[in-house]
Amino acid sequence: TSVAILLILFGLTYLVAIKLQKQISERLVELDLLSREVSQSGNYSIRVPRYGDDEIGSLARSFNLMLETIEVNQLERDKANQALHLNRRRLERAVKDLQYLANYDSLTQLPNRALCMDRIKYALKSASRAKSLVAILFLDLDHFKDVNDSLGHAVGDQLLKSTSQRLQEKIRSEDTLARLGGDEFVIILNNLSETESVINIGEK
Repeated sequence: TSVAILLILFGLTYLVAIKLQKQISERLVELDLLSREVSQSGNYSIRVPRYGDDEIGSLARSFNLMLETIEVNQLERDKANQALHLNRRRLERAVKDLQYLANYDSLTQLPNRALCMDRIKYALKSASRAKSLVAILFLDLDHFKDVNDSLGHAVGDQLLKSTSQRLQEKIRSEDTLARLGGDEFVIILNNLSETESVINIGEK
């Protein structure tokens, strides 16, 4: 009978050991699969669903803690990258705005004095190469100061804007209308074949 009892105890011990080994193996395999999934997907929000109080449970908690730390750092990096991208877009926009202000009149949106000078130089070089003529017309508005003084700067600004629009409608697409400042405008007429063309355009 003692031998039978020993055999039964041995059998029970063996079954318990097999069961424990299976449980340990399953949890280790689960950890391995999760680590592979995290590595392949880059998804650090994945967590080990079961813990336990043994060594494997401690390993699982450490694994989850590591994932949480990485996830927080990743979120911080994402926020930093978003802020950097936003600041870069703002900087690019500011540079474009500054470049525009450096070359165009803010009231009429016409080329300003600096860009006008560049257009004149370019027109002269092009005319020299093409053996054509260039005409430069200077215009100012009579009694514009009286309008500003009597009716105010808002009316004066509106007069400048409407004048620039009317002048723009009268010139050709290859010509340039610029505002030098105040009530002074310049028209650059390009690719002229004869002086009569200047007269025709001027009479418009």
